Formats: sequence, C-alpha cells, structure tokens
Amino acid sequence: MQGNILLIHIKGRDQRNLYRILRSTRSELEFSHDLDESRQHLRDKSYDLLLVDYDNMGADGVQFLRDVAAQQPDTRILILSQERSKERLVELFQAGFLTNLIAKNTAIEAEEIVVTVEKIARRDLFGLEKYLTWGIDADCEIIRCSRDKDRVLQKLERFGEYLGLNSRLIALANGVADEFVMNAVYNAPTDAQGNHRYTKLPRTQRVDLEPHEHVELRFACDGRHLALSVTDNFGSLTPETIQKYLAKCFARGEDQIGSESGGAGMGFYYIFESLSQFIVNIDPGKKTEMIGLLDVSGSYRNFVERPKSFNIFVKDR
Repeated sequence: MQGNILLIHIKGRDQRNLYRILRSTRSELEFSHDLDESRQHLRDKSYDLLLVDYDNMGADGVQFLRDVAAQQPDTRILILSQERSKERLVELFQAGFLTNLIAKNTAIEAEEIVVTVEKIARRDLFGLEKYLTWGIDADCEIIRCSRDKDRVLQKLERFGEYLGLNSRLIALANGVADEFVMNAVYNAPTDAQGNHRYTKLPRTQRVDLEPHEHVELRFACDGRHLALSVTDNFGSLTPETIQKYLAKCFARGEDQIGSESGGAGMGFYYIFESLSQFIVNIDPGKKTEMIGLLDVSGSYRNFVERPKSFNIFVKDR
C-alpha cells in the first residue's frame, strides 16, 4: 500500500497480528488507544486509512467516525467488528460513513485484510479472483435477456452439487445470484440522460438487453469460499443507495419492508444476510460489480453464526 494507517483501539493479540499483516503491505502504521489520542493524531497528520476496532470504541465511537468522515473525506475508514445486532448495524449504516466492515471472528484473517487495504490503496477494484486462491478459474455466463437467468442459475446449482456443498448453502448462493442478476438487468441500465430504463417493469416482463447492456455472471470455488459476481456496464448504483436500503431494512425488520419499485431494498437485505462477505465495486457511470462470498469450509451452522463483512469500493473516491 505504501500509505499511512492509523489503528484505533486495536489491542493485545489483534494488535500484534494486524501489525504483521499490514507491514507486509509496506504501510506506515501508528497506534491510538482512545478517542482523544486519535483526535490528536488526526490534527497533526493526514492518514490514508483508519482501521478501527469498533467493538471497543464505546458510546462516542459513531460520532467520532462521523466527524472524521465529514472533516477528512479522503480518509477511508475500515471497521473491524464481530457485532451482529441489528441495532448496531442500523447505527453504522445510518451514520453514512460505513463502506468497509470486516468481520472479526476468532482470529483476524490476513487475506481479507490485505485484499481490502490493497484495493483501497491501489484503486484496483474489480475481479472476484482477488478473493480466491491463486490459479482458480471462474466460469463465466453472459446474460443477454432476463429469461437467461434461469439457465445460468441452473448451472450455478449444478456447480454447487458437483462440489458436494450443503444443499442449504447452494440455495443461498442461488438466491444471491438471482438478486444480483435482477439488479443488473432491471435496475442498472440507464439511458443517455441517466434515467433507469427498466426499473419500473414487473420482474415477470421479459427484457431483451442491448449489446452494451449485457450482464456477466461469474462463479468459482477454491475449497474455502464459493464466490459469485455479477457485472453491469453502467455504474449507476451508489454507496448511499445501498447504505440507505440496508439501514431501513435492519431498522424495520424483514416483515416490515415496504414494496419498493423492483424490491431493491429487500434484495440488498437478503444478499447481506445470505453471505459471508458482500463486496460492491463501482466505477461511476461505467461499471458495477457485485461479489458474494460464502464460506463453505465448515458446517452450515458455523456459516450462519459467523459475523459478516461488507465492503463498498468506488473508483477515484
């Protein structure tokens, strides 16, 4: 990365592990153990990235991070947390600064930290291969009309069966892929004036995509993660849209979501809840890539109980 990182409230073994992991990216690291010390650091120096143990920040943590986001918009904030309560997630999403949230499990995973930090630093955002073991090839399917969805979902299901995955994990992967494809086909395409072309259409109505509107679905597995991605050629999704929908869904609960056009809000909620890691890469006006990772290395119960990671990356932001 070769940038400046301030680690806040990182303690004990986590501090030692993160120091070693982040040093491998050639980063300059400094530590802060409370918010007053952090404010002093930020007055004296600008940082490319704040890496924050959110679970140890206390009641003033959200306001502190909101202030940093407002006063230093070029500083990225990467949050570590094992918190899964809906109230805390609402708090984070409503605050407006949450773009990078990494799940803190029994141990900090070097691969996810390094990939996230390097993507932030290098602005090299796209490609699900970054999250998989080197050498894994992804299957690629081109979607030219809305009716192609059933064909590609069947291929994904057969792929999961071929791998011998738990049937419930296969069902989750198919549900996420379904939402990814529907968003890319109906919500992403815009005209020359930036108006969404198909958003108001019922999802049962066939849409034949123009050549420049074609959608790419990719999927692969490295034995630990089942990864899938969908890419559109518009980049019309914004971080604010995702944050707004997720905050609304977590605040109201699954049974109280209003029927929005295209069901985008409920769709993002379902995606977040179904994945181990949910990643959105955006090149505004050009391309959006949604990536979903499911940890298939353990039991279904282990998968369900683990906290989740969420990352939005915007090119040139």
